[in-house]
Amino acid sequence: MFQREAFDWLKPSPLWDAGLSEARRVDFFQPQVLEFDGDDFLNAFRTAAAAADPAQFKAAVCTSTADNPLKLFQPAHGRFYLVTAALSCRQHGFPEREIDFTEQESVFFVIRKFVGNVEFAWIINGSNKSWQPVGADPRQLLDNEERLPLNKTPGSDGRSILVGYIPTASVDVYSVSVQALNAALDGDEKAHFPNGIDLRIEELEARFTTPLKKQTAEIQRPGATAQISVYLLLDLLDFFDTYLPAVGAVLADPAAPSGTSASPAEQQVVTFLAAQTVGGGPTLDQALRAVGAKRDLLTAPGDDLDMAALGFGTYDLTGGSIDTTGLEAAVLKALPPDNSAVVLPRQGPSTDETYAIRCVYERPQCSPPLRVVSQRSVTFSLATFFDSDAPARPVRIVMPTDVSLAGIRKFKKNVNFLISGSLQKKINMVSGNERKLLQDPPSVGSDSNGLAWMCSFSFQIIFIVAFFLLLMFVIILNIAFWWIAFFRICLPIPKKLLLGSS
Repeated sequence: MFQREAFDWLKPSPLWDAGLSEARRVDFFQPQVLEFDGDDFLNAFRTAAAAADPAQFKAAVCTSTADNPLKLFQPAHGRFYLVTAALSCRQHGFPEREIDFTEQESVFFVIRKFVGNVEFAWIINGSNKSWQPVGADPRQLLDNEERLPLNKTPGSDGRSILVGYIPTASVDVYSVSVQALNAALDGDEKAHFPNGIDLRIEELEARFTTPLKKQTAEIQRPGATAQISVYLLLDLLDFFDTYLPAVGAVLADPAAPSGTSASPAEQQVVTFLAAQTVGGGPTLDQALRAVGAKRDLLTAPGDDLDMAALGFGTYDLTGGSIDTTGLEAAVLKALPPDNSAVVLPRQGPSTDETYAIRCVYERPQCSPPLRVVSQRSVTFSLATFFDSDAPARPVRIVMPTDVSLAGIRKFKKNVNFLISGSLQKKINMVSGNERKLLQDPPSVGSDSNGLAWMCSFSFQIIFIVAFFLLLMFVIILNIAFWWIAFFRICLPIPKKLLLGSS
């Protein structure tokens, strides 16, 4: 009678301290997780796998105990993780099982989540992704379960090691579509976002309409109002070029009152712009065209330009003549459907949530298909980005070289703070009421409306402010501590080394 072949998943042979007598140990039949602390982790792994002395390979193996549970950190922390295993035939001596890729055989691994005593699999069905319970038999593969690749590398003893990269910072797990975000709005949130959340409108508000509403463009120095008004117009022009290119094309051609390729909604945006007046005389569309015609000059590195000499000396957007609400409404109608996603920050691992890995061998030509699922690896948790236990990766931040207004406006608002409603009320108390910051109004402690706020800032400008504040406080406190001689070391670097040799 034909006997079906049997296979086993084992830990890699460099970890067999006592040869096949290791089979008496529980971890002999478990995939092993390896940790590396450098961006060259793949080379470090190959070196350890090929070394005659397996000490380096063994040193990378992760262990977990009740008193010291295993936590996997993210690449941003400078830590990288690989799962390793070996596939063998269930025969005397555990001979290596070769994988015949020409027969569509494959090896891969899956990540399982454990909540309490229930094991879940990560299922990807089109755009729908979710954790689903595995069922009574955990050593099975569910339909549409995510498969992560295993690759073969030779070990020092001639046996193959199957290795795969563990994605500890997978975006898929935390991303939420804008449609799902809008579906989750409830009560006062829907009243606050009557048209739903659209990240492109949020960007329009951050770059143009919010500064106008709050009149943050008013700075008490000659020519500042015209200067910042011009750069706000450039931001609006960049927004149209990115999200409504047909409108941007119309504005780029002063002779074109409307675009032949523009949709009716886009033409309505151009009509709306023509009905708005910029302080200083021109309509908004005329001002955008005039500013766009000198975009290269305005965005060139260097000192701040003379707006009067460029013909923009009377431009003033701070007078409230622009209907920002109408602009947002017109743009929203012209925008195509928003199919983007928002990556939500992981707030922290649940105390009863852990993960493990199972390796899988599949031979689909059998009937039924043969699948060999390994025992689970050591269990682990996934660290958050701002985990207090995370190692610190060295960070080098290059300060901006062009700090003119033309240079500063190029910095993207790529830093987001998720702010609660009560904290937002506190922030609103600051301007002009600094002394009241330590006092709580009766309503500040309540978040009954359920709203949170996502505020976007430019990382480069944040760092410039923080850097100057740091220097100020260090100099002030130097009176007491006399530490400035030990505070910084500045080394001159020839520019040709920074720019590269010509």
